[in-house]
Amino acid sequence: MMNAKPVANKPSSRLKKNEEHGLTYSEGKACLAMLDKPGFYFILLIKTATAYQLRLLLPGQPLPVEWPDHREMHQLNISPQRFELILSALRFNILIYEQHPVIALEEEEYHHLLHEFICIKKELTEEQPLWEIVMARTRLIALAVSRNVEKRMKDQQAYGIPPLLLQYMKLMDQHFKKYRELQFYASRLQVTPHYLNTLCKKHYRKSATDIIRGRILLEAQRRLVLPDSSIKAIAYELGFTDMAHFSRFFKTQTNLSPREFRDA
Repeated sequence: MMNAKPVANKPSSRLKKNEEHGLTYSEGKACLAMLDKPGFYFILLIKTATAYQLRLLLPGQPLPVEWPDHREMHQLNISPQRFELILSALRFNILIYEQHPVIALEEEEYHHLLHEFICIKKELTEEQPLWEIVMARTRLIALAVSRNVEKRMKDQQAYGIPPLLLQYMKLMDQHFKKYRELQFYASRLQVTPHYLNTLCKKHYRKSATDIIRGRILLEAQRRLVLPDSSIKAIAYELGFTDMAHFSRFFKTQTNLSPREFRDA
């Protein structure tokens, strides 16, 4: 009896296999099924009968009650660890994208991004995907998102965010490792802490202090994903006086210790 020939993995099964690497591609109806995956980030490229859209959905963000009647949908499903590796390509504070997840595209922009999505899909169907290529193209998509947001933010009314809050975000990104007190930022912006806090709650639905904590956590997660620094060094770099304080802060925010997050 002849031995059966080994069956090569089909491209669809290879796409599914990449879940262990923290980044997969979906299209069509399969996109919506992935949105229930806890903790994941999603970048969606959508073509409807009348418009082109790019959507960035963050963990815990409520899903739209009604989705557009799309003709085409392409989606990247990204684990927190993978997302940290492309986060630097998102040039603005993550809250900007959280508050405005839908980005309208011109037809030319849509086709440019569609090319990147299809190239990522093709690479993920390889027997041994080159993750450098996958991540480089994912970063290009993230950079395109930032450029699109930047163009629209030149007209402040398009996003309805007071210039003072954008100044606060920029200032915080520069100083969050050293200064965590709201008074520091309020005095630099020449407003009271109460007024700054009120603006944050109105536009971001978070207190100004919670935004500072979120920025510290984001940097901690970004550094923990990379193996070049010890957890102790990361804690001191972020202004924590001891490991125990850093571990308590991190676990309060994520329900994981820094070590558990790094090993996940």
